[in-house]
Amino acid sequence: MCRVIANGVNGVASHLKVDDSAKIEKKRKQALGARIWEVYVVILFVCILVQHNVVTEFENSFKAHDFMDVCTWMSERMWICFAIAGFYIVSIFGIQKYMKNRPKFNLKYTMAAWNLLLAIFSFCGACRTLPTLINLYNKVGVYGILCENGLNEWVATDPAGPWSVVFLWSKIPELVDTYFVVLQGKQLIVLHWVHHFSVMMCGWHGAATMNFNGIVFIAMNYTVHAAMYFFYFLGALGYRPTKYARMLTRCQISQMVVGMMVNIYLIYYLFVVSPFPYKDELGVPSTVKSVNRETDEWALEDHGYCKANASSVLYSLLIYFVYFCLFLSFYIQVYVVKKSRTERAKSS
Repeated sequence: MCRVIANGVNGVASHLKVDDSAKIEKKRKQALGARIWEVYVVILFVCILVQHNVVTEFENSFKAHDFMDVCTWMSERMWICFAIAGFYIVSIFGIQKYMKNRPKFNLKYTMAAWNLLLAIFSFCGACRTLPTLINLYNKVGVYGILCENGLNEWVATDPAGPWSVVFLWSKIPELVDTYFVVLQGKQLIVLHWVHHFSVMMCGWHGAATMNFNGIVFIAMNYTVHAAMYFFYFLGALGYRPTKYARMLTRCQISQMVVGMMVNIYLIYYLFVVSPFPYKDELGVPSTVKSVNRETDEWALEDHGYCKANASSVLYSLLIYFVYFCLFLSFYIQVYVVKKSRTERAKSS
């Protein structure tokens, strides 16, 4: 009997020792991940500050009529956007149901590589668009960026032009994020799938309506995603910088707040200051007529009022409000409700 009890005690002690070692190792990895993420973010903002004058051949060859051609092509094929969104929704929930009672895929390293790829892409996009937004603000102010058609200011003469087009298309492959979730049998929250397919549709609609002030949303999205996807990359490898998880969610919520404020600002100038919202029958702002392919300049019309597209503004406000509610709900559930429950369980 004594031998059985002794073995039992030793077994428990051994088990506790293993658990303690695992917790120590996990915390060590998280601490290392936090240091790596901090260095990465510093490099990101240093590059944003110093590299904007470097222009690649890809960026130099981009012309104003290329931007117009892409937007025209997308405006004439809105059905593609709806088809992709429909396939995405049906397929993710179909796969989730199919995988319910089947072995889950181990996609740890594939997902890590994917997140690193998106982090590098967003890093480059942030470096090419955020400086443009800052320069525009210093040059023309908030009203100039949002209400004065600045296509000649940055689309054809700045690296932000081609990177804005690439941004529009990137929202389609980003849908792959959700397939990693369902194939690994992880919980698919509403915030995740709603955010992914609606961003893709919002970007497509912005292109179709020639949303010249989209540089604000594009620069914000690139910058937040550059930090976010590198965070996910580290997490996929077991080095999740947990101490920055709450801060990152706050940044995402702040992005939604800024998005709503921008659109409310535009609504005021479109529906209160202006006699009526300016847009033609196709939804393209009447201020954007065409591009002179010889001089590569926009033929613009200045009617003296805010030149933003009304339908794009209203749709964008709705989307940002939905995102704000979903991100705020997520934040409360994870960092307020769940944390208080954990603390109560520990104290009891």
